Amino acid sequence: MPNFIKSPEDQTGISGGVASFVCQAAGEPKPRITWMKKGKKVSSQRFEVIEFDDGSGSVLRIQPLRTHRDEAIYECTATNSVGEINTSAKLTVLEDFCREHFREEEEERGAILKAGSLALLAAFHSEVDKLDAHRILQDRMNSIYSSLFIASNASFVSYSNAERPAQRRS
Repeated sequence: MPNFIKSPEDQTGISGGVASFVCQAAGEPKPRITWMKKGKKVSSQRFEVIEFDDGSGSVLRIQPLRTHRDEAIYECTATNSVGEINTSAKLTVLEDFCREHFREEEEERGAILKAGSLALLAAFHSEVDKLDAHRILQDRMNSIYSSLFIASNASFVSYSNAERPAQRRS
């Protein structure tokens, strides 16, 4: 019956980076190592299985990592004519900080546009005149813009003229 000498360990990687799992087994006859993800043998150009020179194990290398696609439990199976054993490890993939930051900015812009549209729709629905609707829209967007500016800790967020809240005059 095979037995594991080295089992893969849980790890966390960053999107665009690399993850490597090591699995090594012994037994008589010498076991064969295979890698599975979600019950299927790993196969992709981004997955590379590197066999040990002595045939006792292998390294599963994943590059580049993809946040949702690669997060999974990876299973190492050691098989010979006497039996089969399994071990597994979890891969967690985090988004790159820069990409996450830009995604958050896009969500903030969407919140401003959505709030502005809702304010405008509410103003017209309640049959106020266009001047009042425009004032309500400006007030709502200035309020949201101020909140986002404070919440983002004074970080710069760019807006097109169509999205930019009007400047208030005192």
